[in-house]
Amino acid sequence: MINMRGDRVLVRADLGKPLERIVVGDGRRVIYLSRPDLCDQVIAEGSGVGFPREDVFYFDASLFNDLLNEWKTSGRTQPETWDQAIPLSN
Repeated sequence: MINMRGDRVLVRADLGKPLERIVVGDGRRVIYLSRPDLCDQVIAEGSGVGFPREDVFYFDASLFNDLLNEWKTSGRTQPETWDQAIPLSN
């Protein structure tokens, strides 16, 4: 299990859409996350959206911007770009 509650992370969502999220909890197969603007509320309620562990990475602002530009240009991202991301857990 990880102990990174409150940390900002990079998430690979459907079709490779990059998201910036905050860790609010940790499960065996998923990491529970929140949008940054809802983080305090989500933590207080003990909720969050579970993302597969393999789709959650340490946040890298430069990489996030590269992925976001790919997404905005074509509606998808390239696996080669995601290969640069460092997994939050193995």
